[in-house]
Amino acid sequence: MGSALRAVEHVERLRWQALNREALFQTYMPFVENGGFFIATDKDYSLGHPVQLIVTLLDEPETAALSARVIWSAGYQVLQYPRGIGIQLIDENTVLINKIEAYLAAVASLHTATFTL
Repeated sequence: MGSALRAVEHVERLRWQALNREALFQTYMPFVENGGFFIATDKDYSLGHPVQLIVTLLDEPETAALSARVIWSAGYQVLQYPRGIGIQLIDENTVLINKIEAYLAAVASLHTATFTL
């Protein structure tokens, strides 16, 4: 009998917490399908790399664990912005997205730059 070989991708866990609405505004990417986040990190990730994002919103006691993948990387070449990655949520989590959009409704009128645009 032959043995079956399969590639196993290492899925890393990233913990992320929005401490206030402004931080959420600067990192959330509503224009990405299923939603996305900018995660500040010094670690290099390749495009498409799978990650599990553990999200805590503001002062809420519960967290959400979401599957995501890296869709872009910002290295040291962009000095005015922090180094990090953009991730796209794979899971369609409408409850989380609705919560985020409700929190952001209060700061939607801000005309400040974000880490993503």
